[in-house]
Amino acid sequence: MKTKKTLTATAFIDDIRGGLSNAELMEKYQLSPKLIQRAFVKLVQRGDLYPMELAGRITPPEHIPISRERRKSLRQYPACCVYVHEKGNMTNRGVVFDISDMGLRVKGISAAVDAVKTLVIEADELDVFETFSFEAACRWVEPEPGRSPYSAGFEITYISERDLEQLLNLTQLQTISFG
Repeated sequence: MKTKKTLTATAFIDDIRGGLSNAELMEKYQLSPKLIQRAFVKLVQRGDLYPMELAGRITPPEHIPISRERRKSLRQYPACCVYVHEKGNMTNRGVVFDISDMGLRVKGISAAVDAVKTLVIEADELDVFETFSFEAACRWVEPEPGRSPYSAGFEITYISERDLEQLLNLTQLQTISFG
């Protein structure tokens, strides 16, 4: 009978951030190449790690088994920091954690479920995309116990054609996808 392996996320993350190689992690935690990839994906999906922290560690997406049944649109993870703020309120600012053509998860923006906001994605330093905005409804807020900032999920409810073009530039050229 197979026994399910469990690992302590905190220690595993500390080892990643401490510079252990994939081979060292696999040996220390007795993980196969497939299991270490699953651990990486799970840590990114849970918001414990940013995709950029795993640069060079991830197997190409076509080799990572991820179920997309729950999602209407594949999530993309920014390869660099992408900032977002509420239009007219630069103090309500956060970082895009994942994004798709249908919505995004943001850390740091204050919102209430069902609130509709105009969000502004700030241009990147590489000029891959320009600053753009869209209307979005907050669908969930997840305070992280003992952690700040918290996360909020937004569904895009209106976006102009010009801004959609910029969103597609962002999701196609500046992101990492799993699946």
